[in-house]
Amino acid sequence: MQPNLSPEQYAAIAGILRDTIAADRFPLSPRVRRWKAILDKLRAAGAEARAAAAFEAAGRAEHGGGPDARDEAAAVIARA
Repeated sequence: MQPNLSPEQYAAIAGILRDTIAADRFPLSPRVRRWKAILDKLRAAGAEARAAAAFEAAGRAEHGGGPDARDEAAAVIARA
């Protein structure tokens, strides 16, 4: 089961994991390898969330969402 997190929330969790991995004294330990595997999954899930957000924003812009919707779509796509 995958949690329903925003791209910003995924980025925050990934940042915490990166800091924890960097601060660990034993970078080849099983726990660090487990954290790295989790980080890889978060990166993949975050990329999917960004793609979904870009798709939704582009759909709103395409269906007459106005200039704000187009700007939002461009911003989401630029972050992805």
